[in-house]
Amino acid sequence: IGEPHHPEVMGLASWCVHPLVFQGPEAVAEWVKNGDFQPEMPVSIVAQTTCIRELFESSCKILKKECTNVKIFDTICYATRKRQNEAAEIAAQVDVMVVVGDRKSANTKHLAEICRQNCFHVLSIEGADELSATDFAGCRVAGLTAGASTPAGIIKEVKTTMSEEIKSTETMEESFEELLNQSFKTLNTGEKVTGIVTAITPTEVQVDVGAKQYAYIKLSELSDDPSAKPEDIVKVGDEVETYVVRVNDVEGYAELSKKRLDAVKIWENIETAVEEKTVLEGTVTEENKGGIVVSVKGIRVFVPASQSGQPRGADLSAMKGQKVQLRITEVNRARRRVVGSIRSVTDEARKAAQEAVWSTIEVGKHYTGTVKSMTSYGVFV
Repeated sequence: IGEPHHPEVMGLASWCVHPLVFQGPEAVAEWVKNGDFQPEMPVSIVAQTTCIRELFESSCKILKKECTNVKIFDTICYATRKRQNEAAEIAAQVDVMVVVGDRKSANTKHLAEICRQNCFHVLSIEGADELSATDFAGCRVAGLTAGASTPAGIIKEVKTTMSEEIKSTETMEESFEELLNQSFKTLNTGEKVTGIVTAITPTEVQVDVGAKQYAYIKLSELSDDPSAKPEDIVKVGDEVETYVVRVNDVEGYAELSKKRLDAVKIWENIETAVEEKTVLEGTVTEENKGGIVVSVKGIRVFVPASQSGQPRGADLSAMKGQKVQLRITEVNRARRRVVGSIRSVTDEARKAAQEAVWSTIEVGKHYTGTVKSMTSYGVFV
Protein backbone atom coordinates (compact mmCIF):
# COMPACT_ATOMS: atom_id res chain seq x y z
CA ILE A 1 0.00 0.00 0.00
CA GLY A 2 1.71 3.19 -1.17
CA GLU A 3 2.61 5.39 -4.12
CA PRO A 4 3.47 3.24 -7.18
CA HIS A 5 6.28 5.50 -8.41
CA HIS A 6 7.91 6.22 -5.05
CA PRO A 7 11.55 4.92 -4.98
CA GLU A 8 10.97 2.99 -1.75
CA VAL A 9 7.89 1.23 -3.13
CA MET A 10 9.56 0.53 -6.47
CA GLY A 11 12.58 -0.95 -4.68
CA LEU A 12 10.39 -3.22 -2.54
CA ALA A 13 8.27 -4.29 -5.50
CA SER A 14 11.40 -5.27 -7.44
CA TRP A 15 11.95 -8.14 -4.98
CA CYS A 16 8.42 -9.52 -5.42
CA VAL A 17 7.34 -12.24 -7.85
CA HIS A 18 3.90 -10.71 -8.37
CA PRO A 19 3.80 -7.19 -6.89
CA LEU A 20 0.58 -5.20 -6.74
CA VAL A 21 0.79 -1.57 -5.58
CA PHE A 22 -2.40 0.22 -4.45
CA GLN A 23 -2.60 3.77 -3.18
CA GLY A 24 -5.55 3.08 -0.89
CA PRO A 25 -8.67 1.05 -0.08
CA GLU A 26 -10.58 2.19 -3.21
CA ALA A 27 -7.96 0.62 -5.48
CA VAL A 28 -7.86 -2.52 -3.33
CA ALA A 29 -11.65 -2.88 -3.49
CA GLU A 30 -11.59 -2.47 -7.28
CA TRP A 31 -8.97 -5.23 -7.63
CA VAL A 32 -10.96 -7.58 -5.38
CA LYS A 33 -14.09 -6.91 -7.45
CA ASN A 34 -12.79 -6.82 -11.02
CA GLY A 35 -9.17 -8.03 -10.99
CA ASP A 36 -7.53 -11.46 -11.02
CA PHE A 37 -8.32 -11.86 -7.34
CA GLN A 38 -9.00 -15.30 -5.87
CA PRO A 39 -10.01 -15.68 -2.19
CA GLU A 40 -7.63 -18.59 -1.51
CA MET A 41 -4.51 -17.03 -3.05
CA PRO A 42 -1.69 -16.27 -0.55
CA VAL A 43 -1.42 -12.50 -0.05
CA SER A 44 1.14 -10.53 1.95
CA ILE A 45 0.48 -6.87 2.76
CA VAL A 46 3.16 -4.27 3.52
CA ALA A 47 3.07 -0.47 3.53
CA GLN A 48 5.25 2.36 2.36
CA THR A 49 6.96 3.46 5.57
CA THR A 50 5.36 6.92 5.33
CA CYS A 51 1.90 5.64 4.38
CA ILE A 52 -1.12 7.24 6.08
CA ARG A 53 -2.22 4.70 8.69
CA GLU A 54 -5.93 5.07 7.91
CA LEU A 55 -5.31 4.10 4.27
CA PHE A 56 -3.26 1.08 5.28
CA GLU A 57 -5.71 -0.16 7.90
CA SER A 58 -8.73 0.32 5.62
CA SER A 59 -6.98 -1.65 2.86
CA CYS A 60 -6.07 -4.43 5.30
CA LYS A 61 -9.66 -4.60 6.53
CA ILE A 62 -10.92 -5.28 2.98
CA LEU A 63 -8.34 -7.99 2.32
CA LYS A 64 -8.81 -9.69 5.70
CA LYS A 65 -12.53 -9.94 4.92
CA GLU A 66 -12.07 -11.30 1.39
CA CYS A 67 -8.89 -13.43 1.69
CA THR A 68 -8.52 -16.77 3.43
CA ASN A 69 -4.70 -16.74 3.32
CA VAL A 70 -3.44 -13.26 4.18
CA LYS A 71 -0.41 -12.05 6.15
CA ILE A 72 -0.13 -8.41 7.29
CA PHE A 73 3.17 -6.70 8.10
CA ASP A 74 2.85 -3.26 9.69
CA THR A 75 5.87 -1.55 8.09
CA ILE A 76 4.82 2.03 8.79
CA CYS A 77 7.69 3.77 10.56
CA TYR A 78 6.98 4.32 14.28
CA ALA A 79 8.38 7.86 14.16
CA THR A 80 6.28 8.63 11.07
CA ARG A 81 3.14 7.23 12.71
CA LYS A 82 3.77 9.26 15.85
CA ARG A 83 4.43 12.41 13.81
CA GLN A 84 1.20 11.90 11.81
CA ASN A 85 -0.88 11.34 14.96
CA GLU A 86 0.54 14.42 16.64
CA ALA A 87 0.05 16.51 13.49
CA ALA A 88 -3.62 15.47 13.35
CA GLU A 89 -4.06 16.29 17.03
CA ILE A 90 -2.50 19.75 16.63
CA ALA A 91 -4.37 20.52 13.39
CA ALA A 92 -7.69 19.89 15.12
CA GLN A 93 -6.94 22.62 17.66
CA VAL A 94 -5.63 25.47 15.46
CA ASP A 95 -6.90 28.03 12.96
CA VAL A 96 -3.92 27.72 10.62
CA MET A 97 -1.67 24.68 10.20
CA VAL A 98 1.74 25.05 8.52
CA VAL A 99 3.47 21.97 7.05
CA VAL A 100 7.16 22.47 6.16
CA GLY A 101 9.04 20.22 3.76
CA ASP A 102 9.78 19.26 0.18
CA ARG A 103 6.49 19.14 -1.72
CA LYS A 104 7.77 16.07 -3.59
CA SER A 105 8.38 14.21 -0.32
CA ALA A 106 5.76 11.51 0.34
CA ASN A 107 6.19 12.01 4.08
CA THR A 108 5.47 15.74 3.83
CA LYS A 109 2.54 15.28 1.43
CA HIS A 110 0.91 12.76 3.76
CA LEU A 111 1.31 15.13 6.70
CA ALA A 112 -0.46 17.86 4.72
CA GLU A 113 -3.29 15.48 3.75
CA ILE A 114 -3.79 14.44 7.37
CA CYS A 115 -3.79 18.06 8.54
CA ARG A 116 -6.41 19.03 5.91
CA GLN A 117 -8.74 16.42 7.36
CA ASN A 118 -8.62 18.28 10.68
CA CYS A 119 -8.00 21.93 9.77
CA PHE A 120 -9.64 24.12 7.13
CA HIS A 121 -6.59 26.33 6.49
CA VAL A 122 -3.40 24.31 5.81
CA LEU A 123 -0.26 25.87 4.32
CA SER A 124 2.25 23.50 2.69
CA ILE A 125 5.54 25.37 2.28
CA GLU A 126 9.21 24.65 1.66
CA GLY A 127 10.60 27.72 3.39
CA ALA A 128 9.84 30.84 5.46
CA ASP A 129 9.88 33.12 2.40
CA GLU A 130 6.52 31.63 1.32
CA LEU A 131 4.73 33.00 4.40
CA SER A 132 2.96 36.37 4.61
CA ALA A 133 0.92 38.26 7.20
CA THR A 134 -2.29 37.64 5.24
CA ASP A 135 -1.88 33.89 5.86
CA PHE A 136 -2.56 34.50 9.55
CA ALA A 137 -5.31 37.12 9.34
CA GLY A 138 -7.80 36.43 12.13
CA CYS A 139 -5.66 33.58 13.40
CA ARG A 140 -5.80 32.98 17.15
CA VAL A 141 -3.70 29.82 17.30
CA ALA A 142 -1.37 28.36 14.64
CA GLY A 143 0.24 24.94 14.40
CA LEU A 144 3.51 23.81 12.86
CA THR A 145 4.80 20.41 11.76
CA ALA A 146 7.50 19.25 9.35
CA GLY A 147 8.53 16.29 7.24
CA ALA A 148 11.13 13.92 8.69
CA SER A 149 13.85 15.10 6.28
CA THR A 150 13.25 18.83 6.77
CA PRO A 151 16.45 20.45 8.16
CA ALA A 152 16.13 21.88 11.68
CA GLY A 153 17.44 25.25 10.46
CA ILE A 154 14.53 25.69 8.05
CA ILE A 155 12.00 24.78 10.75
CA LYS A 156 13.47 27.35 13.14
CA GLU A 157 13.36 30.01 10.44
CA VAL A 158 9.70 29.23 9.69
CA LYS A 159 8.91 29.25 13.42
CA THR A 160 10.46 32.70 13.83
CA THR A 161 8.65 34.10 10.79
CA MET A 162 5.31 32.67 11.95
CA SER A 163 5.78 34.20 15.36
CA GLU A 164 6.52 37.61 13.85
CA GLU A 165 3.58 37.48 11.41
CA ILE A 166 1.13 36.34 14.07
CA LYS A 167 2.28 39.01 16.50
CA SER A 168 1.86 41.64 13.80
CA THR A 169 -1.79 40.67 13.21
CA GLU A 170 -2.97 40.01 16.75
CA THR A 171 -1.55 40.28 20.26
CA MET A 172 -1.18 36.79 21.63
CA GLU A 173 -1.67 35.82 25.27
CA GLU A 174 1.32 33.52 25.08
CA SER A 175 4.35 33.72 22.84
CA PHE A 176 4.02 31.30 19.96
CA GLU A 177 7.80 31.12 19.81
CA GLU A 178 8.02 30.18 23.48
CA LEU A 179 5.39 27.45 23.11
CA LEU A 180 7.17 25.98 20.12
CA ASN A 181 10.53 26.05 21.84
CA GLN A 182 8.99 24.12 24.72
CA SER A 183 7.88 21.40 22.30
CA PHE A 184 11.46 20.75 21.14
CA LYS A 185 14.01 19.11 23.43
CA THR A 186 17.48 20.58 22.99
CA LEU A 187 20.21 17.96 22.76
CA ASN A 188 23.75 18.74 23.90
CA THR A 189 26.86 16.64 23.48
CA GLY A 190 27.77 14.89 26.71
CA GLU A 191 24.33 14.85 28.32
CA LYS A 192 22.21 11.86 29.29
CA VAL A 193 18.89 11.38 27.48
CA THR A 194 16.13 8.79 27.72
CA GLY A 195 14.28 7.67 24.61
CA ILE A 196 12.13 4.94 23.06
CA VAL A 197 13.55 2.43 20.58
CA THR A 198 11.58 2.86 17.34
CA ALA A 199 13.46 0.61 14.93
CA ILE A 200 16.38 -1.83 14.75
CA THR A 201 18.30 -2.06 11.46
CA PRO A 202 21.44 -4.02 10.46
CA THR A 203 23.58 -0.92 11.13
CA GLU A 204 21.86 1.07 13.90
CA VAL A 205 19.15 1.37 16.52
CA GLN A 206 16.80 4.33 16.01
CA VAL A 207 15.64 6.15 19.14
CA ASP A 208 12.91 8.75 19.68
CA VAL A 209 14.26 11.18 22.30
CA GLY A 210 11.58 13.86 21.84
CA ALA A 211 13.85 16.15 19.81
CA LYS A 212 13.73 17.35 16.22
CA GLN A 213 17.01 15.64 15.45
CA TYR A 214 16.99 12.10 14.08
CA ALA A 215 18.65 10.14 16.90
CA TYR A 216 20.36 6.79 16.53
CA ILE A 217 22.83 4.41 18.19
CA LYS A 218 25.48 2.77 16.01
CA LEU A 219 25.85 -0.95 16.71
CA SER A 220 29.42 -0.33 17.91
CA GLU A 221 27.98 2.03 20.57
CA LEU A 222 25.30 -0.39 21.72
CA SER A 223 27.38 -2.88 23.68
CA ASP A 224 30.97 -3.77 24.61
CA ASP A 225 30.30 -7.32 23.42
CA PRO A 226 31.05 -7.43 19.66
CA SER A 227 29.23 -10.76 19.30
CA ALA A 228 25.99 -9.51 20.90
CA LYS A 229 22.97 -9.16 18.62
CA PRO A 230 21.07 -5.84 18.79
CA GLU A 231 17.71 -7.57 19.17
CA ASP A 232 19.05 -9.42 22.24
CA ILE A 233 19.98 -6.10 23.89
CA VAL A 234 16.97 -3.92 23.06
CA LYS A 235 13.51 -4.34 21.57
CA VAL A 236 11.30 -1.89 19.70
CA GLY A 237 9.31 0.00 22.32
CA ASP A 238 12.00 -0.34 25.03
CA GLU A 239 12.97 2.74 27.03
CA VAL A 240 16.73 3.24 26.98
CA GLU A 241 19.09 5.65 28.70
CA THR A 242 21.82 6.93 26.40
CA TYR A 243 24.71 9.38 26.21
CA VAL A 244 24.76 12.06 23.48
CA VAL A 245 28.01 11.59 21.52
CA ARG A 246 27.50 14.20 18.81
CA VAL A 247 24.80 16.60 17.60
CA ASN A 248 24.64 17.91 14.04
CA ASP A 249 21.94 20.59 13.79
CA VAL A 250 22.75 21.31 10.16
CA GLU A 251 22.09 17.75 9.02
CA GLY A 252 19.48 17.21 11.73
CA TYR A 253 20.81 14.13 13.51
CA ALA A 254 22.25 13.10 16.87
CA GLU A 255 24.57 10.18 17.58
CA LEU A 256 23.91 8.36 20.85
CA SER A 257 25.81 5.73 22.83
CA LYS A 258 24.34 3.19 25.21
CA LYS A 259 27.57 1.43 26.11
CA ARG A 260 29.28 4.63 27.28
CA LEU A 261 26.47 5.42 29.69
CA ASP A 262 26.41 1.78 30.81
CA ALA A 263 30.16 2.03 31.49
CA VAL A 264 29.65 5.14 33.64
CA LYS A 265 26.94 3.35 35.64
CA ILE A 266 29.15 0.29 36.10
CA TRP A 267 31.99 2.42 37.49
CA GLU A 268 29.53 4.09 39.84
CA ASN A 269 28.33 0.65 40.97
CA ILE A 270 31.94 -0.49 41.47
CA GLU A 271 32.71 2.55 43.62
CA THR A 272 29.56 1.96 45.65
CA ALA A 273 30.55 -1.70 46.11
CA VAL A 274 33.81 -0.58 47.77
CA GLU A 275 31.99 1.66 50.24
CA GLU A 276 29.34 -0.93 51.06
CA LYS A 277 31.70 -3.95 50.89
CA THR A 278 29.28 -5.64 48.49
CA VAL A 279 30.05 -9.13 47.19
CA LEU A 280 30.15 -9.15 43.37
CA GLU A 281 30.31 -11.97 40.86
CA GLY A 282 32.64 -12.17 37.87
CA THR A 283 34.46 -14.53 35.53
CA VAL A 284 38.20 -15.19 35.57
CA THR A 285 39.47 -14.20 32.12
CA GLU A 286 43.26 -14.56 32.43
CA GLU A 287 46.27 -15.18 34.62
CA ASN A 288 48.25 -12.00 35.08
CA LYS A 289 51.66 -11.22 36.51
CA GLY A 290 51.24 -11.69 40.22
CA GLY A 291 47.58 -12.74 40.10
CA ILE A 292 44.49 -13.12 37.93
CA VAL A 293 42.05 -10.83 36.08
CA VAL A 294 38.32 -11.10 36.75
CA SER A 295 35.72 -9.49 34.47
CA VAL A 296 32.95 -7.90 36.55
CA LYS A 297 30.21 -6.41 34.33
CA GLY A 298 32.83 -5.63 31.69
CA ILE A 299 35.31 -4.05 34.14
CA ARG A 300 38.77 -5.67 34.53
CA VAL A 301 39.45 -6.41 38.20
CA PHE A 302 42.96 -7.46 39.23
CA VAL A 303 43.11 -10.02 42.04
CA PRO A 304 46.60 -10.53 43.55
CA ALA A 305 47.70 -14.15 43.96
CA SER A 306 47.58 -13.74 47.75
CA GLN A 307 43.89 -12.77 47.46
CA SER A 308 42.91 -15.47 44.93
CA GLY A 309 41.86 -17.91 47.64
CA GLN A 310 44.32 -20.50 46.29
CA PRO A 311 47.32 -21.99 48.18
CA ARG A 312 50.70 -20.33 47.63
CA GLY A 313 52.32 -21.62 44.45
CA ALA A 314 49.06 -22.99 43.01
CA ASP A 315 48.50 -22.95 39.23
CA LEU A 316 46.22 -19.90 38.86
CA SER A 317 45.67 -20.54 35.13
CA ALA A 318 43.37 -23.41 36.15
CA MET A 319 40.91 -20.79 37.40
CA LYS A 320 40.39 -19.33 33.91
CA GLY A 321 36.70 -19.44 32.95
CA GLN A 322 35.50 -19.97 36.52
CA LYS A 323 32.81 -17.79 38.06
CA VAL A 324 33.98 -16.34 41.35
CA GLN A 325 32.70 -14.07 44.09
CA LEU A 326 34.86 -11.21 45.29
CA ARG A 327 34.93 -7.86 47.04
CA ILE A 328 36.40 -4.70 45.52
CA THR A 329 39.18 -3.33 47.72
CA GLU A 330 40.57 -0.48 45.60
CA VAL A 331 39.26 1.72 42.75
CA ASN A 332 41.05 4.38 40.72
CA ARG A 333 38.70 5.42 37.91
CA ALA A 334 41.20 7.90 36.43
CA ARG A 335 43.77 5.13 35.95
CA ARG A 336 41.04 2.55 35.26
CA ARG A 337 42.51 0.36 37.99
CA VAL A 338 40.36 -1.94 40.14
CA VAL A 339 41.68 -4.41 42.71
CA GLY A 340 39.61 -7.15 44.32
CA SER A 341 39.82 -10.01 46.80
CA ILE A 342 38.33 -13.48 46.45
CA ARG A 343 39.97 -14.61 49.67
CA SER A 344 37.97 -12.19 51.85
CA VAL A 345 34.74 -13.79 50.61
CA THR A 346 35.92 -17.40 50.95
CA ASP A 347 37.43 -16.76 54.40
CA GLU A 348 34.17 -15.22 55.56
CA ALA A 349 32.19 -18.16 54.18
CA ARG A 350 34.56 -20.66 55.85
CA LYS A 351 34.31 -18.84 59.17
CA ALA A 352 30.51 -18.79 58.97
CA ALA A 353 30.48 -22.55 58.20
CA GLN A 354 32.75 -23.30 61.19
CA GLU A 355 30.61 -21.23 63.51
CA ALA A 356 27.56 -23.07 62.27
CA VAL A 357 29.21 -26.42 63.07
CA TRP A 358 30.41 -25.35 66.55
CA SER A 359 26.96 -24.04 67.37
CA THR A 360 25.56 -27.57 66.94
CA ILE A 361 28.04 -29.36 69.25
CA GLU A 362 26.75 -30.04 72.76
CA VAL A 363 28.69 -31.21 75.80
CA GLY A 364 27.64 -34.65 77.00
CA LYS A 365 25.99 -35.64 73.72
CA HIS A 366 27.00 -38.87 71.99
CA TYR A 367 28.75 -38.49 68.57
CA THR A 368 30.23 -40.92 66.08
CA GLY A 369 33.40 -39.78 64.25
CA THR A 370 36.53 -40.90 62.39
CA VAL A 371 40.02 -40.99 63.92
CA LYS A 372 42.23 -38.57 61.98
CA SER A 373 45.50 -38.85 63.93
CA MET A 374 47.01 -40.08 67.18
CA THR A 375 49.64 -38.54 69.46
CA SER A 376 51.18 -39.40 72.77
CA TYR A 377 48.65 -37.03 74.36
CA GLY A 378 45.49 -38.32 72.74
CA VAL A 379 43.45 -38.89 69.55
CA PHE A 380 42.10 -36.34 67.04
CA VAL A 381 38.62 -37.22 65.74
